[in-house]
Order: sequence, then structure tokens, then C-alpha cells
Amino acid sequence: MCFLVALLFCFIKKIYQQFINNKFSKAVLFIQIIVGVILTLKFSFSLFTPIILISLFFMGHIAIIDKMKYLIPYLSIISLFILGVFNLFLKNSPFDFISLYDKLFGFIIFIFIWLLLSFIQNKLSVQFLGGGDLMLFCVITLLIGWQLTIFGISIGSFIALIIEKLKRNNKHLPFGPYLVVGFIISLLIGDFIFNFIYL
Repeated sequence: MCFLVALLFCFIKKIYQQFINNKFSKAVLFIQIIVGVILTLKFSFSLFTPIILISLFFMGHIAIIDKMKYLIPYLSIISLFILGVFNLFLKNSPFDFISLYDKLFGFIIFIFIWLLLSFIQNKLSVQFLGGGDLMLFCVITLLIGWQLTIFGISIGSFIALIIEKLKRNNKHLPFGPYLVVGFIISLLIGDFIFNFIYL
């Protein structure tokens, strides 16, 4: 456990150096701080709060790298996975309404989808969704469960569709930034949506 924590902070230090060397990165970091304050006020100072704030940091890194290089950095995916594992053992979380079973079930299902789509894309020699995006689905599920992950994917896809249509951009779509926005919205209003649907 101590090794995982040390590894996580090494990743944070490495990524922070990338943040401070880019204007766009600084803008994303500023937005992260604002969202982080809102999430802290929402969740109070529970053990869940630092996990979400650190997750927010790595999600920002994903948004920046995917926007600039059209790829999802594995460093952040691994970091989010570690945070997701920590979250599985966390008690009295604001997301306790999502069971451990839901998180593990979603993780396994998204891994299966990732492998299936990767196989199909390799066979057809086409790529309609990047492997990094699919891995992001998997690790986020460990944090917020499959229900809110699907909600975040839906929101992110809707935002991407609107923005890309307005830009009339026919280039390859960096889906990561939109997914990150969708997942942040899930964190902000996911509990309300969950209660509205299931109660």
C-alpha cells in the first residue's frame, strides 16, 4: 500500500512538470482548482475528498495530452486505477449508494467491451474509439460505478457532438477532454441523478 502511494506521488510530480510548461495546461489547472473547491465543499472533508481531488488532477492531464497529442497517457490511467482500488476499500463515502459490486461489475464489463472493440477494430482495420478512451471508462468505473460512468460518457459524447458540429471539424476527435468533462459533471450531480432514477 505504501509503495502504491509513493508511486502515485512520483506520477503527480512528473505530470506537474508538464503542467507548468504549457499555457493551455495552466488554464486547465486553474479550472481544476475551481472544480476542486466545489467538490470539496460538496463532499466535505471525508477520506473520499483527497481521492477525488487527486483523480481530478490526473483527469486534467488526460484532457491536456489527448487534446494536444490525440492519445490518453497511460501514466494517468495507471494512477486513476490505483485511486480506484483505494476507493473500493473506502467506507462512509458520499458515493456509498453505489455498491462495491456495481464498481467491480462495471470494471469487468468495460474491460470486456475494451477487449471486444479492440479485436473488432483490429480485424476491420478501423478505429472508431481509442484504446485509451476505453481504458478510461474502466478505471473511472472503480471510482463512481458503472451507472455514473455511463452518465458521464453520455454527457461527454453530447458535448463533443455539439462542439465538433459548431466547429465543423472533420479531423480526428480527441474524445478524452469531453469524457473528463462528462465525468466531472457526474461527480457534481451524479448523486442527484442516481436518486432521481432509482428512488
